[in-house]
Amino acid sequence: MAVRKKGAAGAFFIALAIAAAAFGWRPQTDTAASRCEPARIDEAAAVKMVVDGDTLELTDGRRVRLIGINTPELRHRDRGEEPLAREALEQLERQVAPGDTVGLEYDRQRRDRYGRLLAHVYRSDRTNVQAELLDAGYAFTLIVPPNLAHLGCYGKAEDSARADRRGIWRIPDFAPLRAVDLHRGDGGFKRVEGRITRVRERRNDIEIELDGKLLLLVEGRDLKYFGHADFSGWRDRTITVRGYVIARGRRLVMPLRHPEAVEDLN
Repeated sequence: MAVRKKGAAGAFFIALAIAAAAFGWRPQTDTAASRCEPARIDEAAAVKMVVDGDTLELTDGRRVRLIGINTPELRHRDRGEEPLAREALEQLERQVAPGDTVGLEYDRQRRDRYGRLLAHVYRSDRTNVQAELLDAGYAFTLIVPPNLAHLGCYGKAEDSARADRRGIWRIPDFAPLRAVDLHRGDGGFKRVEGRITRVRERRNDIEIELDGKLLLLVEGRDLKYFGHADFSGWRDRTITVRGYVIARGRRLVMPLRHPEAVEDLN
């Protein structure tokens, strides 16, 4: 068993104490959770720049992808700059400016496949940056297991913006696309609606086909999040979902990672 050197441990806990003190850390309560406050601050870090609406670059060169949200893209592969992408960036810049110190709260998975840090981000007054972007209408909730902290709170922030038609909720570009209208070039984050024409279990996965055009894929590793859902009973129902559409061979596929990705099922 590896033993941490006493000096290294002392430095680690001193640094953590300083970060905690800077952000007024205290154990989370039910009231705090309703405001998306942190359960803890794992690290305090200085911001170098805002990259886009949901990404920061720190002064040490690391990039931080904000957990739980997705904002319009500045440089989409096919569509260039999406509507409100610049406004989302500016909204984030109003919250955290270069030189500011932010608090990072890590979840169960710390890095994505691009090597970016994944974190819930807080200003020095403990304001949750993701919740502010959602409430202003510049972000969608995007739940990617196993990072599920603040799921309910982020959902409430989005619901508030949606009810008042703020930001993305007033722009037709972000309305759900019909599955029958999808084409191979329609990749990236999408909200899609369609009729479920087929449901089948393949190995440990569930495949749900919409109008013969889009395959919703619930992988075996994610079935636990769906509880006792009767997927076979979904056939012939209409559904609205959100997530990333990707091309796999001749098929368009949207991984369905969590029930929160299902907006409507009738």
